[in-house]
Amino acid sequence: MNSKTTYKFSALYLAIGAGIFSLSSIFRNELSDFVLGFCEGVSIVLMLGSAINLVRYFVKKKPQ
Repeated sequence: MNSKTTYKFSALYLAIGAGIFSLSSIFRNELSDFVLGFCEGVSIVLMLGSAINLVRYFVKKKPQ
């Protein structure tokens, strides 16, 4: 994958992770403990992974 595609997918994964985390926070009372923990875990993994990729993208990006 080239760097622009990596950037787009990282931004998409970051948005998905933030969305899952927001929804799990909104429906905290309605979700069981297992589902809540699973949603929060998946969202944290998505956000951290995409943040790492975005940092790598901006470090490798050549100045224009």
